Amino acid sequence: GRKCLDLILPVAVSRSMLSNDVPPSRLERVKLATQDLLNELHGDRVGLIAFAGRAFLQAPLTIDYDAAVDSINDLDSKSIPEGGTNISDAITLATKTYGKAATGNRALIIFTDGEELNGDAVTAATAAAAAGVKIFAVGVGTPGGSLIPIPGENGGPAFVKDEGGKGVKAKLSARP
Repeated sequence: GRKCLDLILPVAVSRSMLSNDVPPSRLERVKLATQDLLNELHGDRVGLIAFAGRAFLQAPLTIDYDAAVDSINDLDSKSIPEGGTNISDAITLATKTYGKAATGNRALIIFTDGEELNGDAVTAATAAAAAGVKIFAVGVGTPGGSLIPIPGENGGPAFVKDEGGKGVKAKLSARP
């Protein structure tokens, strides 16, 4: 039989993930995609990391897929108060989470819209690869981008504005 997989899913929960260029929103789309992914797993362990300006282990590695789905559904943009997209923190946390206990093949599937990259993602990815972790990144959102909704004062949606008062579009970073 194939070697079991230890799969960690870092999901960006920054404010730009609320964009609805992919309906119902980038984050909701990721929730659906990750649940589809869990349906393909058999005896593999899965863990979940939420990240924005920093990363947080939302669900440790488990074979309890129902619990993992609950953790995925709990993700929202208020999970992590610091804004940003600190992919390096997510990769470093994932590598630490595998620790010495990893038995199977280790893989990360990072779901991000690539907004406001900070941290040294390349260095972290290189270190993870050296530790035998395969990294895949899934870009969420359309290259054209969309306005980022933020809850308005009266409960209606407002949109993030730049200093000139124009709506800021969240664009999917072009990958090389």
